[in-house]
Amino acid sequence: MADLAGGQAPTVLCPACRFENPAGEKYCQDCGARLPDVPAPPERPHMPTIAAPSAPFVPPPETPTTPKPAPGKRYQPKIYDPLRTNWLAKFLRATVGTLIAAALTALVIQLLRPPDGLPAEAPPFDDAVIDRALLSLRERANLGGPVDLQWPQINSYLATRLGPEGSGWFTVKRAAVAPDQKDHFRLYIVRQVLGVPVYTVQTEKVIVRGNGLSLEPTAAQIGRIPLPAWLADLTGTWGTGLETTLDTELTMLGRAGNVSVASGGVQIQFSAP
Repeated sequence: MADLAGGQAPTVLCPACRFENPAGEKYCQDCGARLPDVPAPPERPHMPTIAAPSAPFVPPPETPTTPKPAPGKRYQPKIYDPLRTNWLAKFLRATVGTLIAAALTALVIQLLRPPDGLPAEAPPFDDAVIDRALLSLRERANLGGPVDLQWPQINSYLATRLGPEGSGWFTVKRAAVAPDQKDHFRLYIVRQVLGVPVYTVQTEKVIVRGNGLSLEPTAAQIGRIPLPAWLADLTGTWGTGLETTLDTELTMLGRAGNVSVASGGVQIQFSAP
């Protein structure tokens, strides 16, 4: 029998012909003689498998999930709002809102207040007086000579010639003039917007050049709120029809050689042809 330790397959030696037969055969493969019984080789002991040590099991981190909203309701994430939890912030917010509302209210009141120096409403002239005034102004413009006008006379003339203009939501109630500083006068126009009177003031500078008289706006205000000089044209005679109504008078005044603005009135000097 072959040595099992050598790693070869076990055999059975035939007692008759000495032929080595594989283990488990009952008859010799060479001569056919019966082979002796040989016990089966012992089984190799079972060696348990030992696994290599591994790292301890760590569960994966949980992924945050957004809670599902209830049926029919929209999910609103909770956001920390210090203005809702801090009483001091609430107080400051209420105070600032009150101050802003008070400032806007004061601004509107100042815009709607009548400006300082607004002349009293002058009574209109009769048509005969207007005709004589136009005739006298035309004669002085053609022949030369002075024309003295008092401020109340000018305002009555404007009340007669201008009159209420417009209708509905926008109406021009009246126009008036008053002296300002040297060579300046103030033009007041009262407009009614949605039933609320709005007062505008435009300061005009009288300029006499070789080609006649001209007016230059230098300041403006709405109510009692002053405006920048570059906005003076916005508060002028727009919407009043003043230039169209007084086109004849303005054309003749354009021929004046000299104009003097005083506290009592205006003196216009026309040059002789």
